[in-house]
Amino acid sequence: MIKEITEKLNNNIAPSKTEFLEAFDEIYSGIADEVLAVSFITLLNKFTGTKSSGDIIEAAIKSANSAIKRISINLDLTYAVKTTDIEDNTKYFDISFIRDIILAANGIPVVKYNTGKYNEALQKKLNIIPYKKDENGEFNTENIEKTNYCYLSPDKSESYFKYSNNISQKLCFKNILNITDKMLNPCMTKNIVIGVDSTDKVEKAARLCLDLNYTNSIIISSKDNTPFVSPENESYVAEAWKNKIFAYKLTPELVDIPLHPIKELECENIEHNIEITDGLFCGKLKNSAIYDTAVINSALALYIIKKADSVMDGIEIAKKTIDTGLAKDKLNEIKNK
Repeated sequence: MIKEITEKLNNNIAPSKTEFLEAFDEIYSGIADEVLAVSFITLLNKFTGTKSSGDIIEAAIKSANSAIKRISINLDLTYAVKTTDIEDNTKYFDISFIRDIILAANGIPVVKYNTGKYNEALQKKLNIIPYKKDENGEFNTENIEKTNYCYLSPDKSESYFKYSNNISQKLCFKNILNITDKMLNPCMTKNIVIGVDSTDKVEKAARLCLDLNYTNSIIISSKDNTPFVSPENESYVAEAWKNKIFAYKLTPELVDIPLHPIKELECENIEHNIEITDGLFCGKLKNSAIYDTAVINSALALYIIKKADSVMDGIEIAKKTIDTGLAKDKLNEIKNK
């Protein structure tokens, strides 16, 4: 099937949503010929921005989530937030990691999966060990339930991971697989926080969250093309819940946070990132661009999962978590596990 669909793409004919799904099923299951798979993914670029774009992304994500092995974590009656990583080799400090620690410190289980090379290296430097399956193919959830933090290392034997990663390495540009990786949900978490790298993807990702039956989701991007609320420019936010999407613009000033130049978030390397994280949680960076950006982005996550009644309430919770040392204690606890 992928051969016929690739020929359609080559002739500038848009396949149907069903055909896209069939092609991705062949790719993610590992049965597609690799040359054909690379050709198919390369040709998809011609349809970026067309009316087929949404069908392509939806088909890719549905297929990937069907192909990947399910993981049972058994966190009954609790919220779980699947977080996504910002781009590898980012020039900004890893706001998503700091947000995750703040959530965990407030009793919210955080599931982090397929986090990317930068975040993976950061956690390794901090001596945070990923959870892996035992000889019976199961996870020991005892420490997860104690710390509310779960960093899962992808099972590289899975045909989806192995096959898609090999294709990605052969391509020299961003492709559809970079998008699907961000929305993989092997733990079947119902609440998701997603940062995307351009504002035109915000509502599209929110619609996908509804299609994938997530309970509460929040999608974030900014005019600076950052996957987080910018400290300097306008950001775009979409909440997806109860089969509806609520989209709005957000600036720090709207929630009584001063503006800061985004340049102040720049980070030289992983060691610098760790220094920033330690400084923030030790109370050395209060009222800085780093502090305020961490607070507002954490506040949105606290709000979407109903830990906070509003973004303003979430800001107060995030500030208290940092200022009282709760975040520092939680990071030390996770490192010791």
